[in-house]
Amino acid sequence: GSTAHPKGVLSTHRAVIHALLGWEAAGALAAAVADQPAPELPWQLSMILTVPLFHVTGLNVHFLSSFRQGRKLVGMYKWDPEEALKIIERERITHFNGVPTMAWELVQSPNYERYDLSSLVSMGGGGAAMAPEHSRQINRRSVSPGTGYGMTETNGLGTAVGGPELLDRPTSCGRPLPPVVDIKVVDHAGREVPRGDTGEIWICGPMNFSGYWNRPEDTANTLVEGWVRTGDIGHMDAGDFVYITDREKDLVIRGGENIGCQEVEAVIYEHPAVLECAVFGVPDERLGEAVAAAVTRKPGASLAPEAVRTHVAAHLARFKVPEHVWVRDEQLPRIASGKIFKRGLRAEAIEALSR
Repeated sequence: GSTAHPKGVLSTHRAVIHALLGWEAAGALAAAVADQPAPELPWQLSMILTVPLFHVTGLNVHFLSSFRQGRKLVGMYKWDPEEALKIIERERITHFNGVPTMAWELVQSPNYERYDLSSLVSMGGGGAAMAPEHSRQINRRSVSPGTGYGMTETNGLGTAVGGPELLDRPTSCGRPLPPVVDIKVVDHAGREVPRGDTGEIWICGPMNFSGYWNRPEDTANTLVEGWVRTGDIGHMDAGDFVYITDREKDLVIRGGENIGCQEVEAVIYEHPAVLECAVFGVPDERLGEAVAAAVTRKPGASLAPEAVRTHVAAHLARFKVPEHVWVRDEQLPRIASGKIFKRGLRAEAIEALSR
C-alpha cells in the first residue's frame, strides 16, 4: 500500500460485477445526457495494461472491463514511457489509463512528436491526484484528459471527470458515477457536512468490499453501515463535484496548520523545469512537522532547491513553502501500482536530515 502495510481486501463476485456495470451505465447515461452518440473511430477500442493485475486498476478497470466490452488490451512487461509511445503507435491505442505520473511522463517525453499517436482519444489516470498542469498539457496534445477516484475497497468505482469539465474544474476528481455510487463528506463524528465544507469522504454502493482478510478491527473501522471510510479529506461543491484535499494520514501539520500536500505539489508541477515531485512531512522539533519536497528535474534542465522554494512562495502562503527540497535527476521511487512511494521518500529524507 501507499500509506500503510498492505491489507487483503475481500470482494464478492456481485461487487466486482456491479463495478463493471457501473462504468458501463455511467458511460451510457453520459451519452444520453449529451444527446449525441459516441464518435465512430476507424480503430478498434483499445487500451494499454500499464499497472499490475494484482492492482484494482489493472484487474478491474483495465482487464475485466476490456474483457466484458470486447476492447483490445495490450500488455507491457513493465512501465516505460518510450515503450508505451511505441505501443500506442503500433497498436493504434485509443485510450490510455494509468496513474497520473505515467500520463505526465508521456506528454513530457522529448520524443512525443516523433510518433503517430493520432488514434489516441483520451489520456489520464487515477489512484493519485492529477495536477492541473497535467490536464492542460494533455489537452495541448489534442487528447482529452481524464481522471477519476476510487479505491480497492470500492473495486475502483467512485468518481470520474474528463474533457472540458475537467479543464473547467482542474482540481476536481469528478462526480459520483451514476447510478450506483453515493458519496458524502462527514465530520469527525460521522455527521454529513454542508456542501463546500471539508471533511472525510465516505463512499456507498453495491460495489463495496466485504472486509479485510483476518483484520476484523480494520474492517469495523472502515465499513460503517455500508459506507467505506476512505481516509481522504475533501469536499463536494453544489454541482456534486468532489475535490480531494489530501490523505487523512498524509497531511503535513506544521505548527498547528494543516497543509495539503497535493496543493503544494500542484504548484511545483507548474515550474517549467519540473518533471515530477512529491511533498510530504518530516519531523521538526519546534513545529512538529516541516514541509519537504522531492523533485525530479526534466532532462537537461537546471533547477536548484531554492528555485523551487521561490516558485512556491510566489503562489502560496509562506507557511506552505517547503523548508527542505531535494532535487534529483532520477525518477522518484514507485510502489507496484506505479504511484510515487512517499513513505520511502520520507524515510530517506529523515535519514538525510539526521546526518
